[in-house]
Amino acid sequence: MEGLGTRTDEARFVHGRESVAQQVSLSNVEAPQSDKLSVLDFLMSRPLSERPSLGPDTALLSGPHRCGKTSLLLQLAYNIAAQGSNFVVFICKPRNFDSDIYLTQDVDSSSEILDRIQIKYVHDDEELRKFFAAFHMHITLPTTLIVDDFLDFFQGCDTIQQTSRGLVIAKTLCLAHSAISYASEQYKTPASCRLILSDSHSGDGPRLSYIMKRWINQTFVIKAVHDTSTFTLELQSSPMGPQKENVVAKYVLSQNHLRFDGWDVLHRNH
Repeated sequence: MEGLGTRTDEARFVHGRESVAQQVSLSNVEAPQSDKLSVLDFLMSRPLSERPSLGPDTALLSGPHRCGKTSLLLQLAYNIAAQGSNFVVFICKPRNFDSDIYLTQDVDSSSEILDRIQIKYVHDDEELRKFFAAFHMHITLPTTLIVDDFLDFFQGCDTIQQTSRGLVIAKTLCLAHSAISYASEQYKTPASCRLILSDSHSGDGPRLSYIMKRWINQTFVIKAVHDTSTFTLELQSSPMGPQKENVVAKYVLSQNHLRFDGWDVLHRNH
């Protein structure tokens, strides 16, 4: 990751120049004219008045293996860090960066924006809980906390009963909620602190959804389209209930870059 200009475990956040943040409304959305707006930005950004008031702002990104989840999340981290003085903590296992990372062509590997993204390597669920428990000790609190391949941290729990494993996952999510709630209270602004998790699934939907939905406000699902390089991203669930219209974004991973490839609006009959 050093080639991308990001910092490792020992990194400290660096203040940078302010920039103008852009809010995008899904109710009156236009297709972006460049790749500066990531697919996740496109779906997740919405007016503050439309944001759920059911606790912390949390989201789950779930999709099949090798669908570019890590690339999407790192691109989102870059875009968030580019807005004003935002800071992002990106938690993952070291092996998550063994595969190719696709970013949009406008990302400059020497940009100071990458100094505002801290890569935190964690190896298992115990380390993850220790991080959340000590979250209040950060000198500067992040505006966004991203955990890539969240459920993979609990692979060591596979030998215990499913009920006990579920309790361990729930305990970890509870600590994560407490951490971002604390950060939001310190900011005292509508921006607050957002928690974004990702996970891989091999079936039709996210794993352990009966546990995750208790702690997650929104679930985004990735699906492959025709070939292995084109995917769609759709908001599957929201505390605001089923929507008459749902935006589906399409993206392509090709030529070492992440490219936004348009969007569709699905009209649902109730």
